[in-house]
Amino acid sequence: MAEPRVLSIQSHVVSGYVGNKCATFALQMMGITVDSVNSVQLSNHTGYPAGTKGQILGSDSLRELIDGLRDNNLLNYTHLLTGYSNSTDFLQEIANIVKDLKLSNSNFIYFCDPVMGDFDEFYVTPQLLPIYKDIIIPLADIITPNVFELEKLTDVKIVNEDDGFKAIDIIHKQGVSTVILSSIRIPSDGDELVLLASRKVDDKRSRLRLRFPFLSGLFIGTGDLFSALILAWLIRHPDDLSTACELTVTAVHRVLKRTLESASSLTSPGPADWELKFIEGRYDLLKEDILYKCELID
Repeated sequence: MAEPRVLSIQSHVVSGYVGNKCATFALQMMGITVDSVNSVQLSNHTGYPAGTKGQILGSDSLRELIDGLRDNNLLNYTHLLTGYSNSTDFLQEIANIVKDLKLSNSNFIYFCDPVMGDFDEFYVTPQLLPIYKDIIIPLADIITPNVFELEKLTDVKIVNEDDGFKAIDIIHKQGVSTVILSSIRIPSDGDELVLLASRKVDDKRSRLRLRFPFLSGLFIGTGDLFSALILAWLIRHPDDLSTACELTVTAVHRVLKRTLESASSLTSPGPADWELKFIEGRYDLLKEDILYKCELID
């Protein structure tokens, strides 16, 4: 098997830990070679009161970077991870890249985090949705949507576990082998969140449920960390979705708990105080003692 090499295309911030700033470090801590292309380069995430400043990478510039890698025989990636993009042309170019990489490597894996929004609100242009639905998702091998994104991709309102798996089945029918709904809060489960995961390869299928405590905080970048760690653990355990989910949720929860404890110790924590305590919790990413276990549904 070829040594894993990941290309990560998503956002970047100068200060803080979201997008590539988060994913690249997590993958490197796991011993995985990762190269990054920044779909946007911003001073900070958008949750700061004075907003953010920076630059957007256009589709032509993305194509130019990929051409440079190809010209120097560097476009030999085993995995592509994509996250935030806010341009239809840029997303279309990502589709072209995926098609090229799949043609050159039959074992290539495309991991898509379809970043579109959360809490019933888009934070990208809604014009991306049909491109995700019709072009990107059918190319993906693994996707990690949140509830809002999975609802938009499938036109299924998700209020319980059955709804979640109904939506996941729609994604499977588009050819995606592994679908992980990062979390859903079901009222009957109290202060717990539930992760739902499903893998379907040929006629074999497994469905998983993982319950873990809800932590209340102004966390930003959680999904980016989650996706990077799921990818890393699936690279290590390609046939064990359960272990990958358990180790990822455990690590993310530990980082969030560190962040919450730090911010809660302050009188009036601001956005900078809620940045993920990523450096302090860097070794949490590597621990293989599992706090929360998956349940096999079928």
